[in-house]
Formats: sequence, C-alpha cells, structure tokens
Amino acid sequence: MPPALIFVGSNENGKVPGLKYRDEDILVYNPATQQWTMFFDGSNVGMGNTDIDDFVLLPDGSLLLSVEKDFTLAGFGPVGDEDVLQFTPTSYGLDATRGSYSMVLDGSQYGLDPSKDDEDIKSVDVNVAGDLVISVRGKFDAQGVKGDSKDLFVFTPGAAPNWSVLFDGSDVKLSKALRALWLEPNSNKRYLTTDGSFSIQGTNQKLSGDGNDIFVCDQTSVGLNTTCTVSLYLDMGALGMGKHYVDGLYIGTVPSILFPAQVQALAIQDDTIEFAGDDADEPALEESEQEATEPSIQNLRLFLPLVQQ
Repeated sequence: MPPALIFVGSNENGKVPGLKYRDEDILVYNPATQQWTMFFDGSNVGMGNTDIDDFVLLPDGSLLLSVEKDFTLAGFGPVGDEDVLQFTPTSYGLDATRGSYSMVLDGSQYGLDPSKDDEDIKSVDVNVAGDLVISVRGKFDAQGVKGDSKDLFVFTPGAAPNWSVLFDGSDVKLSKALRALWLEPNSNKRYLTTDGSFSIQGTNQKLSGDGNDIFVCDQTSVGLNTTCTVSLYLDMGALGMGKHYVDGLYIGTVPSILFPAQVQALAIQDDTIEFAGDDADEPALEESEQEATEPSIQNLRLFLPLVQQ
C-alpha cells in the first residue's frame, strides 16, 4: 500500500520548501520523500478572494470545501461560510486545477444562521455512514442542539435531518477552538488541529501544542460524555509550515480514479497570483514568517438532495 500523504491548508499565505502558496490552496507533504507539492490551486478556480477553512478528499477524487467568509464565486454565485461546496475536478496541480462546483449543504436550510459568524463551518469531514461532521467558529445552536467551537457535530440527512454531538471539547478540557479535522475510517480516531496554542486532557496524559500540530483523540466514549486517549501525530511547523496554522487536513493517498497526469508533481513552484480584493482582511506576511523554520467512505449520501431551493 502506498504511504499516507498529508494534505493540508494554511491559515495564511506563505511558503514551504520549494513551494509558495496561498491560503486558498491545498498542499501535499510526502513523508517518504519529504517533499511538498501543490494539489489544489484555489486561485485557478475562483477561490482567490477567500480562504478554504477545511476540505474533504472523497474516493471519487472530488473535494468538499468550507470557506472562511461569504463571497460570490465567479460563474457559480453566492456562497456562505455556513455552506459546504463540492468541487468536481478535471485536473489538479499548480496552475492546472480545473473543475466545477455544486452545493452540497446549504447550512441556512438546516439551522445554521447565516447572519452569525459563530456558525461559520470551520472543520468538515464525512463519517463512514456518509454524514457530515463539522465544527463551527463560535456558539452552535441548530435544531435544539447546542455547543461551541471546541465541539464536533454530526449532520444526518434524510426525511428528518438532524444534528447531534460527536465530540464535546469541554469534557476533555480542550482549551482552543478546533480548526481542521480528519476522521480515520473505521476507527474512533479524530485527527485535529486548533486555532493556536492548545491543551487537552486525555485519559492517558495531558497534551499541549500549537496551531500547526496535528494531534489525535482516540475516543473511548462519544457525545456529551466524551473521553479519549490523546497523542501527537505530526508537528507540521517542523516540516516546513513554520508558525502558520493547519486549517485543512486529509491523510491518505491520491484516489486511484485520478490518473497521474491529473495531479501535477512539480519542482520549484510559485503560487503568488494577486487578485483585486484578494484576502483584503489578511495582514501581509513578514519575510521571517514566510520562511520555514521549523478513506474509503462507503454509502456517501450527502450530495445534492441536501440542497433546498
């Protein structure tokens, strides 16, 4: 079996060894070769005026995406920070990303208030049952289910769609909001990142780290009585991301449905195209900050039927 690749996004524009990137891009780190490449070049496909908060790479090669803020996607229309998009590719890679979008979850139709930044979807994944699992920026209150930015919520579609709590961060004394998520298939392991320096109390130890650390919560009980054993998975800062936060995460291989020619593996890469209004709310990076210093999902059922007109 090919070694697992680490797919990540960043909260800011920056660079890793051999590659400059923007916060709307998805990068791949190969632990076997210790090389970085560009997987999803967001500026190629209309994402230049927003930041991708998190993403899900599906077995068919498509992506589910949540975004930092409301914006108008060229050729598509308005997108809210409470929505989830699907990107269907014809190709991936630096200056080679092409494809089309569709709406998977219109969050406003299922209890997420578009007028509240609190209910901006920050992290997203899909469990083996095909349900969306998310976290939000602040307070969560949808269809009678409440929580906050340290929790994970499951959206179960169907005739009576509903929300439930998967992970209660207060039970494990998580000190910081969640930022990115990957669910290991067929296990209770949640690979997580946070919005800055954090601590978490596991049943085995207390763990602390920062916003570029990927840590694991192996849940021994779920829902409103969460317990887990905790461990550090990877320090992405030490692998080239420096002080930037990981705000998108997938661990695995490139889906076999994608032919090699569709994923461009390039050497020295540069993705610094500027757009009018691009990341207007993002402070310019200091050069010292830019330098690097340090699944099989079955029965996927969350697509277009979720969208209500």
